[in-house]
Amino acid sequence: MEPLSGALRDGGDNEVSYGTQLNGDSQRVPLRTGERNMFVLPRAVNDGDSITVSGTFNNPERFTVNLLTGYTSPDYNNIACQLEANFPSPSNSTNGIILRMIDNGQTEVINGTYMNHDVASLMTGSTFEITFKFETGNRGDTLSIFVKNSILEEFILKHQFDQISFLELRGDANVNGLAFQFA
Repeated sequence: MEPLSGALRDGGDNEVSYGTQLNGDSQRVPLRTGERNMFVLPRAVNDGDSITVSGTFNNPERFTVNLLTGYTSPDYNNIACQLEANFPSPSNSTNGIILRMIDNGQTEVINGTYMNHDVASLMTGSTFEITFKFETGNRGDTLSIFVKNSILEEFILKHQFDQISFLELRGDANVNGLAFQFA
């Protein structure tokens, strides 16, 4: 996995410049404010692409990863995928993962087998590694989510791949690695 500074590898012989141009305006990335890390994707995702983010937790209660749409800024009314992990703590008795999609402001919880797992069984210790794999099939654009190389869930997106422009992480976590594999 490549470091965040400089250029990132695209899985082939090409390096992907981390500074990106969107509609002619240079975007500064990554952006970290408080408990939020925001990254502009180097290019639109396509069939066969994947994004892997890894890091460490610091006594988390809630950790959220968003794949956001938008052109010059994130569109919080259109989130292609939201993964929320709730850790048990004295102020939070919830222990589990919730997957959501937000389409034109309407939130839909994605039901699946992932709901049978608690956070500790999927994100052990203080480290995490989450991979998003994008595939196009006869059912539509599909997103598969892996946690430490184990499948968490697979579902059909409401948004097109080329609409996804941002990756956001919220919560008490440090991002140590961000890798893009472009088909």
